[in-house]
Amino acid sequence: MQQQYASTLVVIAIPCNNFNNIEPDSNEEIQQFIQQYQLSFPVAARQDVVGDEAHLLYQWLAHQQQNGVMDVLPRWNFTGIHIGEKGLIEKVFDPVVSPLG
Repeated sequence: MQQQYASTLVVIAIPCNNFNNIEPDSNEEIQQFIQQYQLSFPVAARQDVVGDEAHLLYQWLAHQQQNGVMDVLPRWNFTGIHIGEKGLIEKVFDPVVSPLG
């Protein structure tokens, strides 16, 4: 997706370990693992995406009164969140749905 829409889209992966402990690796281990895939998009440090320790981005996403659009709470890894050019949430993709249609 990043390659297909490179002129208008930036994909950012944010690993988390909030769902059934499936991403317990350290940031260093995550970076070593993803090197084999030669990704064309950045991968952030592991963050909490739900709960009291959620990263500020996900706190903003989770509260419609803050982001002005909707409450977004990821239910599983690989939830896709499209934030448009104006900084508003445009669409949320469940992990089983391809954002490419």
